[in-house]
Amino acid sequence: MFSYYSNNDLRLDLIAAIHSLPDKYRAVILLRDLEELSIGEIADKLLLTRMAVKSRIHRGRLMIQEYMAK
Repeated sequence: MFSYYSNNDLRLDLIAAIHSLPDKYRAVILLRDLEELSIGEIADKLLLTRMAVKSRIHRGRLMIQEYMAK
C-alpha cells in the first residue's frame, strides 16, 4: 500500500518511474496511457506487432509498479 502525503508527491514519483523506464517501454507507455492510442495505432507508429506492443506495455507497467514499491 502506498502512503503519500499529497497527490503532487505521487505525481512526481510516477514521472520519475516513467523516466526510469528503458526507451522501448517508455515509448509504449506514453503512447498508450498519455496519448491514448490504441494497440494497433502504437504498433503501426512504432513498426511493431500488436503482441510486441502488448508485451511492452505489460512489462513497462510492471517496472513502474516495482519502482513505486521502493
